[in-house]
Amino acid sequence: MRKSVLFLLLVIFMYSYQCPDDGIVSKKKRSVKYFLKPSSNMKDLLDREVLSVRGEKRKLDRIVDLIFDRSVVGFEYSGLKTFTAEETFDKRTGNCLSYTTMFIAMARYAGLIAKFQEVSDFSDWNRQGNLIVFSSHINSVVEIGARVYEVDFQYRSEKKFWNRKIIDDDRAEAHYFNNIGSEALLRGDLSSAEEYLGRSIEIDNSFSFAWTNFGVLLKNRGRVKEAVDYFSKAIILDKHNHTAKHNLAGLYESQGDLEKARKLKEQIRKVLNKNPYYHFNLGVMEYNLNNFSASITHFKRAIKKDPKKPEFYVRISAAYYKLGNLKMSRKYLEKGQKYVASDKDKERYRKKLDHIFIKLQEER
Repeated sequence: MRKSVLFLLLVIFMYSYQCPDDGIVSKKKRSVKYFLKPSSNMKDLLDREVLSVRGEKRKLDRIVDLIFDRSVVGFEYSGLKTFTAEETFDKRTGNCLSYTTMFIAMARYAGLIAKFQEVSDFSDWNRQGNLIVFSSHINSVVEIGARVYEVDFQYRSEKKFWNRKIIDDDRAEAHYFNNIGSEALLRGDLSSAEEYLGRSIEIDNSFSFAWTNFGVLLKNRGRVKEAVDYFSKAIILDKHNHTAKHNLAGLYESQGDLEKARKLKEQIRKVLNKNPYYHFNLGVMEYNLNNFSASITHFKRAIKKDPKKPEFYVRISAAYYKLGNLKMSRKYLEKGQKYVASDKDKERYRKKLDHIFIKLQEER
């Protein structure tokens, strides 16, 4: 069976705000989006802990402290769960969109100017059944005077965001329905997936990745001609949508149109080969399948593209360890150690190196 590629979270570009074309975006507006409404419990917390704080920057800092304080909110990341602001607050879990939605609802209630921001090249690949899920990232910005503060669940990450684009609430709502539709698709609930993905397109029919996911849905239902149309529409809306190109290439191949498939695959290969995280996450996929030698090949390619990412060295070290090659495992940990910034990560590296050193001594 040919593998499909499902884009599950978010992407796009540029840090400046660009309003979508009025002729493309749905006109339907509501005062406060359903998924953004703060609950009474959220309001009570903010009334008690934040609204009396003087100064917008101090309010911002206080909200972030509350969210990360395990005794108050204690948010836990879950990559494949998308919730409303209220659900995220109550469940204390969710993905980057869930967290960002909760934060923005809280910040706006406290009187801050908070906006959603799409982030590209913060990507992750993993396998879910017969689908490959490609996830990217969304976070938020808060404007205080002439300054802009970026608020991110993974703000301690050493990954660099390459491109940013502030988006309006319509696009954020389209992301929300795209996510829960994609999650339904992963569960095999095709009826719910069609409903939610359709709502995403209705809210913002310039949202390329909702068209991509709807194409995946149509392909899974055997409606190949319609799937081709949806993938083609996604590419027209965003020529950088390589997920749609991958899916479309697969359909062309299955239909015997090998030249069209070849051209699309060549475009994809040129772009993805430049991205170290593409190779890194292929390595993680192979590692999780216990294909440790294959994973090492991908990790080496990632390191070659960007030799200053400590997480690359941790993973390749682990792969060598699984193969019983303790010397190479130690070698790569020592290489990666010099790129570690935080004291916590340095301590983690030291413990790993000590463990490998003990194992090496036992072999003698």
